[in-house]
Amino acid sequence: MLFAPGHVDNSFAAAPEQPSDDISVIPLQTARDGYGLAMIDRKTQTIWVYEINSRSAAYNKLRLIAARSYRYDRLLDEFNTGQPKPDEVKRVVEQLLQPGAKDIDQSKVLEPNKPKDVNL
Repeated sequence: MLFAPGHVDNSFAAAPEQPSDDISVIPLQTARDGYGLAMIDRKTQTIWVYEINSRSAAYNKLRLIAARSYRYDRLLDEFNTGQPKPDEVKRVVEQLLQPGAKDIDQSKVLEPNKPKDVNL
């Protein structure tokens, strides 16, 4: 049994598809009590995600919840990312690799314009 309410068999999660396969199947948790699988097609550069309904009259039915091409996504350096941005991390790492870097205050490098906290 692969999916059942309250139980997920992850025994095959540790053994991913062979590298020569064009499609990988990855089990995942879609919600607190929801499970499904993601399928990644490396040849067409697409990903799609299914949820397995295990809580209603449509018991053990698959539902497609997302699909998209990642062909152009992978060409982006940064998009919709939080702090620190990739270029900020790069700057910190480059500074840390310089001689005498152990004395660098990383918070000043990542947020050089951030005002200092003042306790009143």
